[in-house]
Amino acid sequence: MVTRMKILDTSFLVSLFVIEDENHPKAVELFEKHREDEMLLLDTILFETLSLLNRRKGMAMTKETYGMLVANSKLHIHYLTDKQRSEVLELFLAQKGRLSLADMSVAHACKTALAAPLAFDRDLLRQIG
Repeated sequence: MVTRMKILDTSFLVSLFVIEDENHPKAVELFEKHREDEMLLLDTILFETLSLLNRRKGMAMTKETYGMLVANSKLHIHYLTDKQRSEVLELFLAQKGRLSLADMSVAHACKTALAAPLAFDRDLLRQIG
């Protein structure tokens, strides 16, 4: 079986872990479909996701989610290098839209790694093309 790299976005992760989220069923289905693929979680997305989960669901659920993420052997957390951060910042400042720096880090990773995102954010998906 050929594995493909998937870049995770906050929109996907929040939907995956928050049962009440409107995209939860779709997120679970996508996760199951791509269970054998390697998954890349950028530090910017990890921090954004944990912050949102803490705000919406509290620290207990946030800690539980973090534990599940780091226990997944197919998931690799990537801490951006200084060069990558600089490139993401340049993309962010050059955009005509309203994507966050975290979103722009996903767009950058998808383009440089030739990988597909797991995301529900339409603006981000348009940026990636």
